[in-house]
Amino acid sequence: MILVAFEGPSGSGKSTAILNAKKCFETHGYRVRVVDTDSGMRRDTLKKIAKKLSSNNPLRTLIFWIFRFREAKKIRRIQNNYDLILADRYVGTPYVFSICSGIPEKIVRWLYFAINPKPNLTLFFNVSLPEIRKRKLSETNAKSKDGFSKLLSFQYRRVAKKFNWQLIDASQTENEVATDCIAFIFEKMNK
Repeated sequence: MILVAFEGPSGSGKSTAILNAKKCFETHGYRVRVVDTDSGMRRDTLKKIAKKLSSNNPLRTLIFWIFRFREAKKIRRIQNNYDLILADRYVGTPYVFSICSGIPEKIVRWLYFAINPKPNLTLFFNVSLPEIRKRKLSETNAKSKDGFSKLLSFQYRRVAKKFNWQLIDASQTENEVATDCIAFIFEKMNK
């Protein structure tokens, strides 16, 4: 089983690329599963609590780590049933948000390394804030939160470099982004 994490800011095109990759690999006979860290038991309750907190509140960030630990448990349970698992955000995004929320990186690293399994490949959707705003005005990337959004973009790039994530130029067309993602996944599967 290959686990691929799609990381990047809201509105960068991750979900669309995941759907395109899933179709492609299923067409080639692979058993593919998409997991979303925002799904699962008590998700709605946790999201309601989190939405009441500001984006840079450490408690909000820790709630989203709970999602990741639950998702890791789910992945461990299903991993033998699939050739490829595509995760719409996994451990990279809470790592970045935690740092932006002021949680010491020493603690963030501990949380990161406590999650198992780790992705075999992480694709980082690199796109500018103005481009994201053209596509989707998310709560995190709202103009009123410009300082936090800029910090988030900076930390995504820093963490991507630190963990050697594969860079995806998300400013390209949907087809070009999907083609890049699929090529990197095929390469990883053939190693």
